[in-house]
Amino acid sequence: MTDQPVKSKSTPALYFCPGETYPISPAVHYARLAAFYPKCRNCPLRHHEGHLPPETVQLDVNAHEERETLVTSAGLRGVYLNEINRFHASALTNAYVTLLMQGLFSSAPTGQPTLVIGYQEHPAAPDLMIGVVNALRASGVSIVDLGLTVAPELSFAIRQLEATGGILVTGAGSDTSWIGFDFLSGDGRTIVDAELLTQIESAQSQPTFRLAHANGHYRTWDVLEDYQASLNSLFHALRPLRVGFASPLKRVNELAARLFAPLPCTLDLLPLPHRKRDLESSEDRDVTKLGEFVVSRSLHLGILIDDDGRQCALVNDEGRLVPREQWETWLLEAFEHFSNQGQSTLPDGEAFFDTDALLTLAVVLSEMSRSDAQLSEHLWVG
Repeated sequence: MTDQPVKSKSTPALYFCPGETYPISPAVHYARLAAFYPKCRNCPLRHHEGHLPPETVQLDVNAHEERETLVTSAGLRGVYLNEINRFHASALTNAYVTLLMQGLFSSAPTGQPTLVIGYQEHPAAPDLMIGVVNALRASGVSIVDLGLTVAPELSFAIRQLEATGGILVTGAGSDTSWIGFDFLSGDGRTIVDAELLTQIESAQSQPTFRLAHANGHYRTWDVLEDYQASLNSLFHALRPLRVGFASPLKRVNELAARLFAPLPCTLDLLPLPHRKRDLESSEDRDVTKLGEFVVSRSLHLGILIDDDGRQCALVNDEGRLVPREQWETWLLEAFEHFSNQGQSTLPDGEAFFDTDALLTLAVVLSEMSRSDAQLSEHLWVG
């Protein structure tokens, strides 16, 4: 690689990062230097600093190691632009579709496959969504685009449409500067197996998958009302309960307010920021904040729904965090009652704990409404 940017008389200088085939502008080059872009460590153009202080660039080069993989416990995640951009979005999408058609995640689909896609609340999500859509249109598969959504809605849509799979652009479970992708199988579950995610990441270099010469069918779907309708019948026959509700997702907060509007229950909202949190720790500052909120307002319980819309933490009327294993055991039998009501869009068995936090809340309220007991009496925390 040359130690000079590529330029001509008619075009501005263009830079190429190590291992990347597409050019970047000088502005992006300087931004990456200032933002600790890992590839700058081995780039011969890293000394083209512009007006950046040399000590800042030198600190970046020496102090930040390049990650070998985007695989995390939350999914494929990385720092926006530094590790994941629109080009990576297209490459990862193509890899996922290729492996999906090979039957890696389930049996290989027959006929025209349909993928459901969407993105969550993150400033960078719309940009990466362009890469996802471009790759899917080129592949020839049919696309159902939910637009701005949350993970449970996307899983609901996959099950409702009997789709082949889905892709969600999200930074859930990571720091606020990170973003990435959840890849879902045909049953609406997120692919979390590290080996499968590694195969998707490794397949980025494969040729572009092409199902047909023409682009696949594309349509949008505002799934909110249909998703809400699937939950309405679960929030019924409840005694007057006061619920502390905390989530960083505006869409989840708004949906909860709509679900509670016709109920005898009241909903006290506690706004939270987007950040990485530990729902199983009573020392987590948001869990502590919710506990104090419940006690200060004499609420019956509190629920914290994380930024994936799936995971949650329960706080009892004493403001104490209920260990997950306790409420899982308590609610598992109760869920059988819901699954026997003909709700075809519900997940199976124990999967509901990791699929939809609002569904978990519906089961909690139903169980509490069977008696006048407090949550601390159902689930004692020592």
